Formats: sequence, structure tokens, C-alpha cells
Amino acid sequence: VPQHGSIWAATDPSSVDVDVDIAELADLFSAKPKMEKAARAKELKPDPTVRLLQDLNRVRNCEIMLVKFGSKLPLKALVEGVLRMDLAVLGEDPLGACEALAKFVPTEEEAAVLAAYTGPVGALGRCEQYFVEV
Repeated sequence: VPQHGSIWAATDPSSVDVDVDIAELADLFSAKPKMEKAARAKELKPDPTVRLLQDLNRVRNCEIMLVKFGSKLPLKALVEGVLRMDLAVLGEDPLGACEALAKFVPTEEEAAVLAAYTGPVGALGRCEQYFVEV
């Protein structure tokens, strides 16, 4: 129903030829029902195939640091590039890169946890895999 005083009030609906798929329009613009807490929690659960052996905050910070070096760069190549002081790996700020990497050298406790792990390295999280390479 056109609103009085709007641009649509002056338009004759029979003179407008518009092919509208109401179902698609409703799907695109309708509000989605809120998920139940249980469903949301299930959606947010971490991937069970990835093993995290370290503190979750340290893992997150380490992974953020690793992304700065490129998420596609294999960890072995990263470690080897750092040892060679390869500027292609370290980037424009090699000193800053080395300082960031120095914050994420595994502690004795972390090294002990990794040494006790007997599963496949590929099942570990990216941070733990980095610690194994270091």
C-alpha cells in the first residue's frame, strides 16, 4: 500500500512491470532467527583434529606473529630463513622480526610438553608446529 505523500503514492501499481521473486527477496533481506546457545557453542568449538598443547593466549599471540611472516610460508622455511638472516623472510624490518620471534621461543616447560607428545606433528596447532621446528 503506497504511503500518502510518498513518491509511490503517485505511481500506478498496474503500470509497473516488475518480476520479483518474493521468496528470494525474503531470503535475502529477512532477519535470521537467533541461534540457541547450545548451537552457537557447538559452532564455536575448536577443530578436534588440531591438538593445542600450550596456553591458548600464547598460542593465539604466536599464530598472530606467524601470520605476519606469511601464512603460506612453511614453518621449516621460516626457521631456516631466520637462521640465514634472509631478508626475504624477515621483511623490511629484520630487527623487529627478530624481536617478535624471540618472544616466541619455547620455554623449558613448553619444550618438555612437546617432547612428551608422541602423536603426529601435523595434528598439532601451527604454534606448536613452530615450536617443534625451533
